[in-house]
Amino acid sequence: MIHIVHRGTGGKYTNYAKDSIKKISRLRQADLSSDMPAKPGFKVSICNSGQPLTENKIKEILARDCVTFFVGDSRGLPKEIIESSDEVVSVSELSIPHQIQTAIILDQLENLIIQGH
Repeated sequence: MIHIVHRGTGGKYTNYAKDSIKKISRLRQADLSSDMPAKPGFKVSICNSGQPLTENKIKEILARDCVTFFVGDSRGLPKEIIESSDEVVSVSELSIPHQIQTAIILDQLENLIIQGH
């Protein structure tokens, strides 16, 4: 199961995110929400202070049965979520808006899951 918890849903990237989740769901159970799942599994915070993600790191994360990716809103992620995460990563060394971070993560997940099947 892959959970994407995006606290800043809405706007022009929401439809892109929903379409990506549908594609991912064809091969692996996935959902997009602004709420914490009941069983988050391995928790990954996406924030600018984290280490930049690599394809190998994403593959390592996806090897788990249940993973939750947290993306903040325009204010970022709450400190409690970051501190309770198993991994803290960024999508780039550049400052990227949260909507684009979500799009990038979903695009990478979709590509890697499709390649793996």
